Amino acid sequence: MSWFDRALAYAEGRAAMAYSHTLLAHLFELNERSPAYRRTGYLPHPRGVRGRLIAPLGGYALAIPSNLAPERVPSVWRAIHALTQPEAVKLYTIGGSLACPRLSVARDPEVRALSPMISAVDEMGRRGYLRMWPRPPVPEISEIIAIVGEEIHDFLSGAKPMKAALSNAQNRADALMRARGRY
Repeated sequence: MSWFDRALAYAEGRAAMAYSHTLLAHLFELNERSPAYRRTGYLPHPRGVRGRLIAPLGGYALAIPSNLAPERVPSVWRAIHALTQPEAVKLYTIGGSLACPRLSVARDPEVRALSPMISAVDEMGRRGYLRMWPRPPVPEISEIIAIVGEEIHDFLSGAKPMKAALSNAQNRADALMRARGRY
C-alpha cells in the first residue's frame, strides 16, 4: 500500500494499525466519523535487544537556491522567515496540518487539544527518539531495501516460504555488500 492508502485504510477501520506519517494523521485525528478518532496510540519503531528506540523525522525543506539572483535573496529569506514563525505554524496546525515542527507551538494548549498525536510526538522528542535519518549510512541502502521488498513480496504472495525469503534477502544483501567491498 502507498503511504496514503495505508493511512486511509486505518482511518476507515479497514486496518487495525498502520505505519504512517504524521502528515496523514488528519485523516483519522480530525475526522469524528473515523473508527480511529481519539482511539489511536503512537509509538517509536520497535527495537532489537541492543537497539534503541527511534522515530524517524520527516518534513519539507525551505531553502534558498545557490543560483538565485543575489538581489532576490533578501525577499526569499523574508518569505521563509514569515512561513516558519510560530504564529504561522500555529495557523497551519489549527488548519489541519498536525505535523507540528516547532516545540513552542506543539506545547501550546490550544494546539495540544487538537490531537493526542501532538503530545505523543513532543514526548518522543523529549526522550530523544526523533531521528532525521534512521537508516544505516551505507551507499547501498536503497538497493538493500529493494532486495528485502522483493523477497518479502514473494513470501506474502505465497511464492516462497518465509524462511527462504529471509535467507535469500540476507544472502543477496551480503553478496551486494561483498561485491562493493564493504566487508
